[in-house]
Amino acid sequence: MKGALVHSVNTVSVALLMQIGIDSVLELSQKAGITSPLPAVPSLALGSGAVSLLEMVGAYQSIANGGLRKDAVFINTIEDRYGKVLYEKETAVESSPVCSRENAELMIEMLKEVVNEGTAAGLRSIYHISADIAGKTGTTQNYTDGWFIGFTPGLVTGVWVGGDLQNIRFQNMSYGQGAHTAMPIWADYMKRAFRDDHWSKLEEETFEISSTIRDQLICDDFQDKKPRNFKPIKRLKEKRLFKRLFRRDKKQSQKEASASAHDD
Repeated sequence: MKGALVHSVNTVSVALLMQIGIDSVLELSQKAGITSPLPAVPSLALGSGAVSLLEMVGAYQSIANGGLRKDAVFINTIEDRYGKVLYEKETAVESSPVCSRENAELMIEMLKEVVNEGTAAGLRSIYHISADIAGKTGTTQNYTDGWFIGFTPGLVTGVWVGGDLQNIRFQNMSYGQGAHTAMPIWADYMKRAFRDDHWSKLEEETFEISSTIRDQLICDDFQDKKPRNFKPIKRLKEKRLFKRLFRRDKKQSQKEASASAHDD
Protein backbone atom coordinates (compact mmCIF):
# COMPACT_ATOMS: atom_id res chain seq x y z
CA MET A 1 0.00 0.00 0.00
CA LYS A 2 2.77 2.43 0.89
CA GLY A 3 4.69 1.96 -2.35
CA ALA A 4 1.53 2.18 -4.45
CA LEU A 5 0.39 5.36 -2.72
CA VAL A 6 3.83 6.95 -2.90
CA HIS A 7 4.22 6.31 -6.63
CA SER A 8 0.52 6.64 -7.60
CA VAL A 9 0.14 3.05 -8.81
CA ASN A 10 -3.58 3.30 -9.47
CA THR A 11 -4.13 -0.40 -10.17
CA VAL A 12 -3.43 -1.14 -6.51
CA SER A 13 -5.91 1.53 -5.41
CA VAL A 14 -8.64 -0.06 -7.52
CA ALA A 15 -7.76 -3.56 -6.28
CA LEU A 16 -7.95 -2.34 -2.67
CA LEU A 17 -11.29 -0.67 -3.32
CA MET A 18 -12.74 -3.88 -4.74
CA GLN A 19 -11.34 -5.95 -1.87
CA ILE A 20 -12.85 -3.68 0.77
CA GLY A 21 -16.09 -3.09 -1.09
CA ILE A 22 -17.37 0.03 -2.77
CA ASP A 23 -20.24 0.41 -0.29
CA SER A 24 -17.80 0.44 2.63
CA VAL A 25 -15.72 3.16 0.97
CA LEU A 26 -18.83 5.25 0.28
CA GLU A 27 -19.88 4.91 3.91
CA LEU A 28 -16.44 5.96 5.13
CA SER A 29 -16.39 8.97 2.80
CA GLN A 30 -19.65 10.18 4.32
CA LYS A 31 -18.16 9.87 7.80
CA ALA A 32 -15.23 11.97 6.59
CA GLY A 33 -17.63 14.73 5.56
CA ILE A 34 -17.96 14.17 1.82
CA THR A 35 -21.58 14.93 0.95
CA SER A 36 -21.30 15.11 -2.85
CA PRO A 37 -22.80 12.09 -4.64
CA LEU A 38 -20.10 9.58 -5.57
CA PRO A 39 -20.39 6.91 -8.30
CA ALA A 40 -20.44 3.31 -7.05
CA VAL A 41 -17.92 2.13 -9.65
CA PRO A 42 -14.32 0.86 -9.50
CA SER A 43 -12.99 4.11 -10.99
CA LEU A 44 -14.06 5.80 -7.73
CA ALA A 45 -10.53 4.99 -6.52
CA LEU A 46 -9.13 7.08 -9.38
CA GLY A 47 -11.11 10.20 -8.59
CA SER A 48 -14.06 9.86 -10.97
CA GLY A 49 -16.40 11.44 -8.41
CA ALA A 50 -16.84 15.23 -8.35
CA VAL A 51 -15.90 16.51 -4.88
CA SER A 52 -15.41 20.09 -3.69
CA LEU A 53 -12.13 21.40 -2.36
CA LEU A 54 -13.73 22.07 1.04
CA GLU A 55 -14.86 18.45 1.29
CA MET A 56 -11.41 17.15 0.39
CA VAL A 57 -9.69 19.38 2.93
CA GLY A 58 -12.20 18.21 5.56
CA ALA A 59 -11.47 14.56 4.78
CA TYR A 60 -7.73 15.09 5.08
CA GLN A 61 -8.30 17.02 8.29
CA SER A 62 -9.82 13.90 9.84
CA ILE A 63 -6.59 12.02 9.05
CA ALA A 64 -4.37 14.81 10.40
CA ASN A 65 -6.55 14.97 13.52
CA GLY A 66 -5.98 11.33 14.47
CA GLY A 67 -9.18 10.00 12.91
CA LEU A 68 -11.55 12.65 14.27
CA ARG A 69 -13.49 15.00 12.01
CA LYS A 70 -14.58 18.51 12.95
CA ASP A 71 -16.89 20.70 10.91
CA ALA A 72 -15.40 23.87 9.51
CA VAL A 73 -16.00 27.09 11.41
CA PHE A 74 -15.83 30.23 9.30
CA ILE A 75 -16.31 32.90 11.98
CA ASN A 76 -14.91 32.71 15.52
CA THR A 77 -15.31 36.34 16.55
CA ILE A 78 -16.57 39.66 15.21
CA GLU A 79 -15.12 42.92 16.53
CA ASP A 80 -15.93 46.53 15.85
CA ARG A 81 -13.28 49.07 14.89
CA TYR A 82 -12.53 49.73 18.56
CA GLY A 83 -11.80 46.07 19.31
CA LYS A 84 -15.04 45.42 21.15
CA VAL A 85 -16.20 41.83 20.64
CA LEU A 86 -19.64 41.80 19.07
CA TYR A 87 -19.83 38.06 18.53
CA GLU A 88 -17.83 35.09 19.78
CA LYS A 89 -18.43 31.44 19.14
CA GLU A 90 -19.16 30.01 22.57
CA THR A 91 -19.28 26.25 22.16
CA ALA A 92 -16.37 24.11 21.04
CA VAL A 93 -16.68 22.29 17.75
CA GLU A 94 -17.72 18.71 18.33
CA SER A 95 -15.69 15.95 16.72
CA SER A 96 -16.94 12.70 15.23
CA PRO A 97 -14.85 9.53 14.74
CA VAL A 98 -13.98 8.55 11.17
CA CYS A 99 -11.33 5.89 11.73
CA SER A 100 -9.09 4.60 14.50
CA ARG A 101 -6.06 6.61 15.54
CA GLU A 102 -3.84 3.72 14.43
CA ASN A 103 -5.23 3.84 10.89
CA ALA A 104 -4.90 7.63 10.83
CA GLU A 105 -1.23 7.34 11.85
CA LEU A 106 -0.66 4.75 9.12
CA MET A 107 -2.13 7.13 6.57
CA ILE A 108 0.00 10.02 7.83
CA GLU A 109 3.18 7.95 7.57
CA MET A 110 2.35 6.82 4.04
CA LEU A 111 1.42 10.35 2.96
CA LYS A 112 4.70 11.62 4.42
CA GLU A 113 6.53 9.24 2.08
CA VAL A 114 4.65 10.77 -0.88
CA VAL A 115 6.39 14.03 0.00
CA ASN A 116 9.77 12.53 0.86
CA GLU A 117 10.13 10.06 -2.01
CA GLY A 118 7.05 10.06 -4.24
CA THR A 119 5.07 12.25 -6.57
CA ALA A 120 5.34 15.29 -4.25
CA ALA A 121 9.10 15.03 -3.70
CA GLY A 122 9.48 18.36 -5.51
CA LEU A 123 8.49 20.04 -2.25
CA ARG A 124 11.91 18.94 -0.97
CA SER A 125 14.11 19.09 -4.06
CA ILE A 126 12.62 22.11 -5.88
CA TYR A 127 10.95 24.23 -3.21
CA HIS A 128 13.31 23.25 -0.37
CA ILE A 129 10.61 22.87 2.26
CA SER A 130 11.99 20.90 5.21
CA ALA A 131 8.94 20.91 7.49
CA ASP A 132 7.21 17.69 8.52
CA ILE A 133 4.59 17.36 5.76
CA ALA A 134 2.16 14.71 4.55
CA GLY A 135 0.20 15.06 1.34
CA LYS A 136 -0.95 13.71 -1.99
CA THR A 137 -0.94 14.88 -5.57
CA GLY A 138 -3.89 14.13 -7.83
CA THR A 139 -4.72 14.38 -11.52
CA THR A 140 -8.12 13.51 -12.97
CA GLN A 141 -8.93 12.12 -16.40
CA ASN A 142 -7.84 14.18 -19.41
CA TYR A 143 -5.90 16.49 -17.06
CA THR A 144 -9.11 18.33 -16.21
CA ASP A 145 -8.20 18.76 -12.53
CA GLY A 146 -4.91 19.11 -10.71
CA TRP A 147 -4.85 18.60 -6.97
CA PHE A 148 -2.56 18.83 -4.02
CA ILE A 149 -3.73 18.40 -0.45
CA GLY A 150 -0.97 18.70 2.12
CA PHE A 151 -0.79 19.15 5.86
CA THR A 152 1.52 19.78 8.76
CA PRO A 153 0.51 18.68 12.30
CA GLY A 154 -1.30 22.00 12.73
CA LEU A 155 -2.63 23.05 9.32
CA VAL A 156 -4.34 21.37 6.36
CA THR A 157 -4.23 23.20 3.03
CA GLY A 158 -5.73 22.15 -0.28
CA VAL A 159 -5.22 23.51 -3.80
CA TRP A 160 -7.32 22.68 -6.86
CA VAL A 161 -6.50 23.86 -10.37
CA GLY A 162 -9.16 23.33 -13.02
CA GLY A 163 -12.35 24.65 -14.50
CA ASP A 164 -16.03 24.15 -13.74
CA LEU A 165 -16.44 23.08 -17.36
CA GLN A 166 -14.64 19.80 -17.96
CA ASN A 167 -13.66 20.76 -21.50
CA ILE A 168 -11.22 23.24 -19.92
CA ARG A 169 -8.05 21.23 -19.45
CA PHE A 170 -4.35 20.93 -20.11
CA GLN A 171 -3.14 19.04 -23.15
CA ASN A 172 -0.64 16.62 -21.63
CA MET A 173 0.72 15.15 -18.41
CA SER A 174 3.78 17.38 -18.41
CA TYR A 175 1.63 20.43 -17.71
CA GLY A 176 -1.59 18.96 -16.36
CA GLN A 177 -0.54 16.78 -13.45
CA GLY A 178 -1.19 18.00 -9.92
CA ALA A 179 2.51 18.13 -9.09
CA HIS A 180 2.96 20.79 -11.79
CA THR A 181 -0.27 22.77 -11.36
CA ALA A 182 -1.54 22.67 -7.77
CA MET A 183 1.56 21.77 -5.78
CA PRO A 184 3.59 24.90 -6.70
CA ILE A 185 0.74 27.08 -5.41
CA TRP A 186 0.64 25.05 -2.19
CA ALA A 187 4.41 25.37 -1.78
CA ASP A 188 4.38 29.16 -2.25
CA TYR A 189 1.47 29.55 0.18
CA MET A 190 3.16 27.45 2.88
CA LYS A 191 6.53 29.19 2.52
CA ARG A 192 4.76 32.51 3.07
CA ALA A 193 3.02 31.04 6.13
CA PHE A 194 6.34 29.86 7.57
CA ARG A 195 7.68 33.41 7.27
CA ASP A 196 4.67 34.86 9.10
CA ASP A 197 5.18 35.59 12.80
CA HIS A 198 1.89 33.97 13.78
CA TRP A 199 2.23 30.81 11.67
CA SER A 200 6.00 30.27 11.70
CA LYS A 201 5.64 27.64 14.45
CA LEU A 202 4.07 25.31 11.86
CA GLU A 203 7.50 24.73 10.34
CA GLU A 204 8.82 23.26 13.59
CA GLU A 205 5.90 20.96 14.44
CA THR A 206 6.31 17.20 13.97
CA PHE A 207 3.82 14.36 13.74
CA GLU A 208 3.57 12.05 16.73
CA ILE A 209 3.64 8.56 15.25
CA SER A 210 4.10 5.49 17.44
CA SER A 211 7.04 3.17 16.80
CA THR A 212 4.57 0.30 16.32
CA ILE A 213 3.01 2.05 13.35
CA ARG A 214 6.41 2.85 11.84
CA ASP A 215 7.47 -0.78 12.19
CA GLN A 216 4.44 -1.90 10.17
CA LEU A 217 5.68 0.11 7.19
CA ILE A 218 9.19 -1.32 7.12
CA CYS A 219 8.83 -3.29 3.92
CA ASP A 220 9.83 -3.20 0.28
CA ASP A 221 7.80 -0.75 -1.77
CA PHE A 222 5.46 -2.17 -4.38
CA GLN A 223 6.74 -1.80 -7.91
CA ASP A 224 4.93 -2.38 -11.18
CA LYS A 225 6.12 -5.39 -13.15
CA LYS A 226 8.92 -4.37 -15.45
CA PRO A 227 8.11 -4.79 -19.16
CA ARG A 228 9.89 -7.52 -21.04
CA ASN A 229 13.25 -6.51 -22.40
CA PHE A 230 12.10 -6.86 -25.99
CA LYS A 231 13.93 -4.50 -28.31
CA PRO A 232 13.41 -5.72 -31.88
CA ILE A 233 15.50 -3.01 -33.54
CA LYS A 234 18.44 -3.71 -31.27
CA ARG A 235 18.16 -7.42 -31.90
CA LEU A 236 18.00 -6.94 -35.64
CA LYS A 237 21.21 -4.97 -35.49
CA GLU A 238 23.02 -7.84 -33.85
CA LYS A 239 25.49 -9.32 -36.32
CA ARG A 240 24.67 -12.95 -35.62
CA LEU A 241 20.96 -12.47 -36.03
CA PHE A 242 21.48 -10.72 -39.36
CA LYS A 243 23.57 -13.65 -40.54
CA ARG A 244 20.90 -16.15 -39.47
CA LEU A 245 18.20 -14.17 -41.22
CA PHE A 246 20.33 -13.86 -44.35
CA ARG A 247 21.08 -17.59 -44.42
CA ARG A 248 17.40 -18.38 -43.86
CA ASP A 249 16.34 -16.05 -46.69
CA LYS A 250 19.03 -17.53 -48.97
CA LYS A 251 17.89 -21.10 -48.32
CA GLN A 252 14.28 -20.12 -48.87
CA SER A 253 15.19 -18.48 -52.18
CA GLN A 254 17.09 -21.60 -53.29
CA LYS A 255 14.10 -23.81 -52.46
CA GLU A 256 11.74 -21.53 -54.36
CA ALA A 257 14.11 -21.48 -57.35
CA SER A 258 14.40 -25.29 -57.28
CA ALA A 259 10.64 -25.69 -57.08
CA SER A 260 10.19 -23.28 -59.96
CA ALA A 261 12.71 -25.20 -62.11
CA HIS A 262 10.97 -28.48 -61.31
CA ASP A 263 7.60 -27.07 -62.30
CA ASP A 264 9.02 -25.87 -65.61
